[in-house]
Amino acid sequence: MFPSNTRLLTVSDYQSVFGKIWELIFDQEQRTNRVAAILLLSMITGRSIQTVIKEVATNKSQRQFLVEEEGGVTVIRNSINVTVNRRDKVKPLTKSHSHHFSLPLPAPLDVVLQYKFEVETTEVNQLLKTIKESLSLLSNQHIESALTFIITHHISEPLHSDIVTGVEVEHSSPLYYTSIETSYLISTYQAAIKILSNQFFESFRTINYCRTNKTKKVSHLLNPENYKLWQANKYPYLVDMPIVASNVNKTFIGSEMALTDKVCGQFFALLAERVQGDRQQLDHGTNDLRSEYIKQFNAYGLWLWHIIQIQTGIRPVNDAPGFLNQFNFSHDIYWVSDKSIRQGKDHGRLIPISTFLKTALKNYISYIKHFASVHNPLYPEYKLEINKILQSKVPFLQILSLNPKKFMPITPKRIRRAVDKALPHQDNWLRHQLRSMLTNEVDEVYVCALLGHEHADQEIFHPMSSLSINQYRTELLPQLDRVAQKLDLKQVEIKRYG
Repeated sequence: MFPSNTRLLTVSDYQSVFGKIWELIFDQEQRTNRVAAILLLSMITGRSIQTVIKEVATNKSQRQFLVEEEGGVTVIRNSINVTVNRRDKVKPLTKSHSHHFSLPLPAPLDVVLQYKFEVETTEVNQLLKTIKESLSLLSNQHIESALTFIITHHISEPLHSDIVTGVEVEHSSPLYYTSIETSYLISTYQAAIKILSNQFFESFRTINYCRTNKTKKVSHLLNPENYKLWQANKYPYLVDMPIVASNVNKTFIGSEMALTDKVCGQFFALLAERVQGDRQQLDHGTNDLRSEYIKQFNAYGLWLWHIIQIQTGIRPVNDAPGFLNQFNFSHDIYWVSDKSIRQGKDHGRLIPISTFLKTALKNYISYIKHFASVHNPLYPEYKLEINKILQSKVPFLQILSLNPKKFMPITPKRIRRAVDKALPHQDNWLRHQLRSMLTNEVDEVYVCALLGHEHADQEIFHPMSSLSINQYRTELLPQLDRVAQKLDLKQVEIKRYG
């Protein structure tokens, strides 16, 4: 990766180390294969050597991540410590119903783990010292980070790396929002182990399965025989790991806040229906007209607030989505600071404006201009401050409050009151929803930039960043419009009155 850094190991170095340790697993001396098992388990789980030593010395029933399935097979159990969804009405409608999944272990390690055993740190260090005779740069950290190195830098799946290696949510913000297909994680792990082992798992059957957009990054790491088979079948040549019983029926794991796409789409259809449902009544008498067009105004704002959430992933804070001048329709970009809405330029991030969102916003601006022209002359005591909205002096998304009777910026609290019966869900559930729909569809770099989950000094908008804003827009815009398509979102149609 960085050839000038002599402290980094190459993929060949990791494969060589793996091979030496793998051979020791079959040593007739029990002590030797147990010490080797510590290092190998650290390499293929991403856990620290000390954590593995502690785990294998624990009774099987009390182990944390090397757990035994009902059939007696030991697996690697990975958990994402997300907030549990305790909303009974919503829980059956979510994508994920579990925050953990398991990965298989090669049979020789399963045998070693059938009983608890203790290994001293000095024994592990002595084995490492022996291996270092042929690779002087090797250290404990290289063993512990091997899996992370392969998945992050050679398979380019940093999010998968955090999940597979057991990174805690507090150390990886994206994990909290992620609801991810289990099959993707297993595929990534298969690819990583294939690269790391370089065919040392001879007992595993081979398959031709992987996402095609990863072939260029994985293929050059395979040995010539594997690469030839990859060329013949147009897919990387990976190991086919045994199915883990506890993974059955776990299509998604992780955040329990994202709904199924079907239910989410139905919710948006309901919001749109509320905007359009009473439009025929707007032709009735004066009292009906006044009542119904106010209902329609509030319903329109409610719909658009949710549309902005699912198309931008911003946090649902007070006054969000902010002011009109934060939306640049010439460049299709939206500036937001959603931890505290303000118009300063020192904090915040840029979000691409999708074609669907751009149309929705422009339609709404046209609508409120017409609404103000009809409403304000009739009810000057509580006017919609259209000029202040257009001049970005007040937040543009408003609702008419009945107590007190005046137009006020929309807030999560008011949103909650309006939709609670239809969908009693967490305020930021659409942030989880968008995250789940973009995961594995676009590079993690762009998803993290969109949601504000980048590491310090690694932001796309950092002055020293090598990525351009145009590239960021180009990657995300089609994906955001695809989200609208998947949910079957439709623009609302308003029959003008007055």
